[in-house]
Amino acid sequence: MTIDTPSDVLAAAGAPTAAARRSAPLSARRGLLIGTLLALAVLAVIWVPELVHWYVPSPRIDDAAIEAARRGPDDGRLDEIARMALVAARPDGDPRATMLRADQVLRGTAAFAGYAPTTIERPFAEADLVKGPPTWQLLLASLVATDTLLDAYALSRDERYFAQARDDLVRFADVEAARWLNSGFLWNDHAIAARIPVLVKFWRHYRGRADFDPAVARRVLALVQRSAVLLTRDSHYAFRTGHGIISDLAAMQVSLAFPMLDPERRFFAHGQRRFTQHLGYYISTEGVTLLHSAGYHGTGLEFFGMALRLTTLAGVPIRADWWPRYEKAVDLYGKLRRPDGTLPMFGDTRSVSEGHGPALTARGPREDAQPLQVRSDWAAPRPSFDLYPLSGHALWWDRAGAAGAQSQTAVTWSYFPGLGHKLADDLSLVTWSDGRPWITNVGYWPWGAWGRKQATSWPGSNAPHGAGEPAVSKRESRLLASLHGEQLSFVDLLRDGPGSFQVRRQILRLPGRDLWLVLDHTTGAPGATATHWTFAPDLVAGRVDERHYRLVDRATQRALTVAIAGPDSLRIELLRGSREPFGGWVVDDREPVAAPSLVVRQPSQPAWALAAFALGASESAAVLAARMQQWTDADHWTLALDGPAGPLQLRRDGGQLAIGDAAPLPLAAAAAPGAARQAVLSALAEAERSTPRFVERVHFRWRWTQWIAIAWFAQELLFLALRRWLPRAATPLRAASIAAWIAAGLWLGFVYFEGMWW
Repeated sequence: MTIDTPSDVLAAAGAPTAAARRSAPLSARRGLLIGTLLALAVLAVIWVPELVHWYVPSPRIDDAAIEAARRGPDDGRLDEIARMALVAARPDGDPRATMLRADQVLRGTAAFAGYAPTTIERPFAEADLVKGPPTWQLLLASLVATDTLLDAYALSRDERYFAQARDDLVRFADVEAARWLNSGFLWNDHAIAARIPVLVKFWRHYRGRADFDPAVARRVLALVQRSAVLLTRDSHYAFRTGHGIISDLAAMQVSLAFPMLDPERRFFAHGQRRFTQHLGYYISTEGVTLLHSAGYHGTGLEFFGMALRLTTLAGVPIRADWWPRYEKAVDLYGKLRRPDGTLPMFGDTRSVSEGHGPALTARGPREDAQPLQVRSDWAAPRPSFDLYPLSGHALWWDRAGAAGAQSQTAVTWSYFPGLGHKLADDLSLVTWSDGRPWITNVGYWPWGAWGRKQATSWPGSNAPHGAGEPAVSKRESRLLASLHGEQLSFVDLLRDGPGSFQVRRQILRLPGRDLWLVLDHTTGAPGATATHWTFAPDLVAGRVDERHYRLVDRATQRALTVAIAGPDSLRIELLRGSREPFGGWVVDDREPVAAPSLVVRQPSQPAWALAAFALGASESAAVLAARMQQWTDADHWTLALDGPAGPLQLRRDGGQLAIGDAAPLPLAAAAAPGAARQAVLSALAEAERSTPRFVERVHFRWRWTQWIAIAWFAQELLFLALRRWLPRAATPLRAASIAAWIAAGLWLGFVYFEGMWW
């Protein structure tokens, strides 16, 4: 009787023998090894770019570098550079408030204007980097708590403040050096840059102390060096916003405050080269910061002044074309600034006072830049009428009514696609009179807060728009004509796009009657059009009749009377603090608060609408009636008003505008800023071409890591089953798996992560 061996039994059962498995084209072990290596390779495709992006070789700070940093530059230079703060929140400069905040920091609470008090670890702990909303994380990663302690130490010489600042900074440096991946805003470009003046301030105090420790010095200087390397790495550069400018300034600050870390001035040269390129589309030749907001013009002006002063400190001549641009920027800021220190809320602009405003430099006798100083003598606004057709703004001051109250009117149509901080507010109007705002936009809605997406779209401004129109669309606006005289100021604006949609907005200001008139005409919209007229949140809104409203300031008993005219299809809805539909919101500092808003809608196209706004005493304000007597088109019309100052008729006949029976006034046609605008857009396009692109999306990388781990585990379970039950299919399926892994790696590396740029 023949006894079968185990191999014979397996062979008879159809299972491969050991010899057969060894001779198979792709053995199980080899297949497992290849599958595992391919999965690891795909993970490397996902993670290696992220790790390389953040990797900075550990700098070697030797004793000679430490001693050189202790000897120079002199204290005066370090103090000056430390005052060039790049933090996201401007300090108020109040010593008592500084001491109070520092005491809170010592007790483990960070409390800064505009933010709820937040518990922080003592000393610094990495967990603090991911606490709170994004704007708070940016502030904390900028070392604002350490900065406050250092300011308190400078005021009081209380060693508790300095000891805590030193311990926090050392701990922060250790955490930063040990990280492989970003955490919160640890390596955010703005946060890195904002730390540099804080580190300069700390070093200014620390380098001469009796308790100086070379180990502490080495860690602090290494943090400075790593920060400078990241700031000058072009794949980190935010060329679309002021963050790029801040990175340039911080790189120059490192070079001038710590020359032993940059003996060949590479950091300075790199920062200045990028600043020069960025300036071409950052501040226009009209002196306007092109980040679509009054608030960012203030910061842009301060950053420009810093760049001028740092250039002088480096002994480098200032370019001849920079001074005229800077001086125009100073002039514009003075006109944007109201007597209460606030700015008109178009774009990302906050409602609070600017205090003393940005620190400014001045042109010296040798075309050099003088030390920066805050300006406390901003002149009271005088009557003026200023147009910035390239940048997309109009701004004028007048004396309103019989009392001659100061009144500001700001109009914006600025839109440079690709540049940051754009809100959908093209052709919107903001007014300030009698010491307070009246007509406004929503203002700077905090990042991370509910409603920012809606607030930055059309319902956040009084710009006319198509219902459902996206905030980002292909459109262009320009000034067509203007007029300025004692009785009347006028601008005529045109928006083209998206598609065939076209908007004409004509704004008339009659200071003698304290009256604004806004005439809108829209064509080509696929559906309805809408305009959200939003007013200051403390005004009390009341309806007089179907198309007539009054908004009263109870403190002064002044009122803004509003009359809307249009075709019978026009509808008006009063909203206040509505989430759905979104409307009736204004941001007070950093807190969205309910505000009255009149939403004007028209279902048909083409359509016109007339809005009249009259200021006066609430108890004597008569009903304001507005009507269109004759309408031919946007260039030919006659309208009539009845108000507190009596009846009024206005006529437009092509290029002329007439008040009552007076002789027509010629309109000044505006030249299209085609070549100048194209130069700005070309400079932006060149920056985009020359700046390496990196997509930091750690969340997505972790998600893909999980999916790949699951796919690899499921795959190997499948092949284990196949080897047992269907061995002949294992090899071709393994080959298909290899091809799939390779394709997945190529797609992830060259398509998915490369394309995730928004």
